[in-house]
Amino acid sequence: MHTPLLLYTPFYYDKNPARMAELEYCLESNRANSQLDAIVLFVDDPDQYRPYVSPRVTLAKTRSRMPSYNDFLMHAQGQAEPFCLIIANSDICF
Repeated sequence: MHTPLLLYTPFYYDKNPARMAELEYCLESNRANSQLDAIVLFVDDPDQYRPYVSPRVTLAKTRSRMPSYNDFLMHAQGQAEPFCLIIANSDICF
């Protein structure tokens, strides 16, 4: 039986174009990683981030611009099926 591997990561728009390019690069690198079954982007306003959604990338709403560990854990507890969880900053590629 395969246990899905999920990546939970914050995502936000950065005003610095170089930093934003880095965040998008990391997201695309993680999306291309076949070892990750799904990526959940934690965002404050899901409507702004719809362009990043894909079959493997979903959005979770946070209470503030940057999510807390509680946001991650509350989301994980709400999942019906077991999975392995990676929590990482948005500028980390796997």
